Parts: sequence; structure tokens; C-alpha cells
Amino acid sequence: MFYARLSQEKEVSGELAKNRETAMATEELLNQLLNLETGVRGYTATKDKKFLEPYWVAKQQIPVLLARIKAIQPDLQVTVNSLLIICESIVTKPTNLKLKHQKALMDSAREQLQEIKKMTRNDRSYYLAVRSEREQSNLILATMAVVAMGLLLFLIHQSAGSMKSAFN
Repeated sequence: MFYARLSQEKEVSGELAKNRETAMATEELLNQLLNLETGVRGYTATKDKKFLEPYWVAKQQIPVLLARIKAIQPDLQVTVNSLLIICESIVTKPTNLKLKHQKALMDSAREQLQEIKKMTRNDRSYYLAVRSEREQSNLILATMAVVAMGLLLFLIHQSAGSMKSAFN
């Protein structure tokens, strides 16, 4: 029973760690998407190539971050693949996209990221419920141990009384 509880808590802790890591990668991905958007908008508005610098950084980082999320959370592969397609549409020809179309793609990417966040939220309430259940089990075990000790002391006392009367 104790081993099962310990194993369950370890599993929940591992899931929370994966979810935290996914949340961090998702936040970084959102930052890179914003950099991508900023670079394209800056270049589109000014035709100055120095504004594409954040775009080039984001273009390299986005596939890495998507692969990281996919590795951490294989269950999210469909969502991540969908996000990859959206990002590739933005990255492929940034200067050929009309701002309205680019905004629609970015909004779609943000929605996908929100979906990932929902799926991997750090569910502290679940963790606390598991911990509370474990503490209740520990309390039951402690109560049973106290009752067993009391019974043992009673039996020892009874047998000592029997022995005492046998010697008299």
C-alpha cells in the first residue's frame, strides 16, 4: 500500500515536472513567434533588412522548441504538428505575406499555444488531492499501528498476570 502511494506520488511529480518544462518551452515559443512577427512587421513597414534580425533568430529557434515540446509531451504531437505547419507558413516567405494574412496565422498559432497550455497545466489541485489521500492513508496506518501496539501491550499484560498467578 505504501509502495503504491509512493509510486503514485512519484508519477504525479514527474507529470508536473513535464508540464512545467512544456510550459516554459511554450512561453519561449510564444516569445519567438512574437519576435518573428515583429521582424516581419518592421521590415514590411520600412523595407530595412535590419528589422529581419529577430525573424532570423526566431526562424532557427521555432523548430527546436517545437521538437522539444513534442519530445516532452508525445501526446501533443498532432497539436505541435499543426503549429509547425502554421509557423512554416509564416517563416517561409515573410515578406510575401500580407499583414492581414500574417495576423490570422499568428492568431492561429497563439490559439494552438493556448491549447497546449490548457492540456499541460500544472494541476496543483490534483497533486494536492493525491498528497491528501496519501496523508489519510498514513493516518489510517498510524492508527492501526497504535491499536496493534495497544493489543500487544494488553496481551503482554494478560500473560504477565497469568504467569504471576501461576507462581503464587
